[in-house]
Amino acid sequence: MPALTLTVFILTYVGMAIGRVPGMRLDRTGIALVAVAVLLGAGAIDTAFVGHAADAPTLLLLFALRADPRS
Repeated sequence: MPALTLTVFILTYVGMAIGRVPGMRLDRTGIALVAVAVLLGAGAIDTAFVGHAADAPTLLLLFALRADPRS
């Protein structure tokens, strides 16, 4: 399980640095949400932990960074 968590962590940060996933319509917000979904689906994190760890200002920032839909 730690290998999966580390892999998801690294891929998420690479995706955040690039800004989007080439060949897919995923921006930074989508990348973060997919990472959480993968970790939840694999059982690497608990839903109660996600609820306590979610930081509202950070979530607002992620959604504010969404790419212009016209691009």
